[in-house]
Amino acid sequence: HWRQIPGAIYGWDKYVGGGTLHWIKEDGLYYLSTLDLFIHPTERKVSYRFILSRSADLIHWEDAPDDRPLLLPDYTHRPDPVRFPQVFEISVSDMEYRELDGLVRAYYIGGNQWGICDNQIAEYRGSLRDFFHEFYR
Repeated sequence: HWRQIPGAIYGWDKYVGGGTLHWIKEDGLYYLSTLDLFIHPTERKVSYRFILSRSADLIHWEDAPDDRPLLLPDYTHRPDPVRFPQVFEISVSDMEYRELDGLVRAYYIGGNQWGICDNQIAEYRGSLRDFFHEFYR
């Protein structure tokens, strides 16, 4: 049976979604990657990116610096160029990680938040722990 942890709420004060939670034993920390709504600084569009936060107790959270998102939309990418050539990516969402043989793969969806999307993969050479540490240097 599950029991609620009092005060264990992340993001009650902002838009979040599609999160993944990972426990890194060596750090004694939970790492949460989650969807974040933001206005892109050069494109000036409402967009969705993935950000990283960490916590030892699931109550007190430290976000990675704002200029260090996990993943940003590629505004030049067309998720379905045959059927919708006018649609460009403004969102990355639903990210999941797999670590195997010294490689971390991130599987995610890129699209426009209104149903035009595609599945994408990004890779990082190293461990998931090393990857998460990149955002707190």
